[in-house]
Amino acid sequence: CFGNILFDGSLNLSSGSGVEGNVFVSGDLSVSGGAHIGQNASVGGDLSMAGDHIAGSVVCGGNVHFGGQSNQIWGSLTYKGSTTCDWGSLPTFAPSSSKNSNLAVSLPLAAGKADTSLPSAVSTAVRSKLINITHSTNLINSSGTILSCDNYADNNAPVVIDTGAGDIYLLVNNSKELSNRQFYVTGTNHLYIYLEGSGTTLTLDGGNPVIRMQDASQSSKIFVIGGAGTSLQLHSAEIQGYVYNPDGNIVIDGGVSSNGVQTGYSIIGSMAVKTATITSNIKLQYFAPNLDGTPLSSLNQFGKPQPYNPNGQNHYPTPSWQISSWSKQ
Repeated sequence: CFGNILFDGSLNLSSGSGVEGNVFVSGDLSVSGGAHIGQNASVGGDLSMAGDHIAGSVVCGGNVHFGGQSNQIWGSLTYKGSTTCDWGSLPTFAPSSSKNSNLAVSLPLAAGKADTSLPSAVSTAVRSKLINITHSTNLINSSGTILSCDNYADNNAPVVIDTGAGDIYLLVNNSKELSNRQFYVTGTNHLYIYLEGSGTTLTLDGGNPVIRMQDASQSSKIFVIGGAGTSLQLHSAEIQGYVYNPDGNIVIDGGVSSNGVQTGYSIIGSMAVKTATITSNIKLQYFAPNLDGTPLSSLNQFGKPQPYNPNGQNHYPTPSWQISSWSKQ
């Protein structure tokens, strides 16, 4: 993982796994089986170290246990509870350490969510225009509600979505299947695909299906925004964009090959969903969303990451795209 992990619960890193950024957990943290953390760690509960190392500094609001090799915490260790070691003593594993009985380690998460409803300013126009994607459809240049999409087996007949005249909003309010089609977005404005209605599912499958920028090197302006109970399913399909479905789910399976149409990644962008089922040799490539000027821009109010402060109580970063809660299983 090249980035930070912010988790409201307990986290177990094992089997040689690595996080090259910071790790922030409200519960317990276990690092074992050769796992490592490349920067700092903040732990609300107990820390168990039987892995390789934590390269930065650590604050722990509970107890700390060491096992395995020596010199496991390369920076400073500040802890509240007690320390135990399978062998040696505390300096063997954490050469620089101090106990702070008043240490308060918390994980403040703002319950930030953006409105996932179709914006009222465009709702009437979108609902009044019905779009049938037929075998002969090769261009969409206005907003509307997708009524149907024919299954098209010819991979050389993509549908171009041209945003040159302004943002395009496509509404899916009944379950739809986009099979054997490629959708290429061009223009300087955004494409928003809204999923509406509990039980509504948008499925991409068959014949190298993609939704991406026509110029694959261009930063994506594609957003899939789902309401409560909606689902996005990608079966050997690719989306270059950002999925925001905080009360819905995503299913990704089947894998994606690098074949000139698809890049080998199922998602090139990011996703925030309530539940995710990801199976069968899936690769995801992360890009941070640019939310400025989009219906999701309200998520920017939570600020930018703050510097790490191992001696202070407010040492957690505040991401610009917050997740309001994590399920604990």
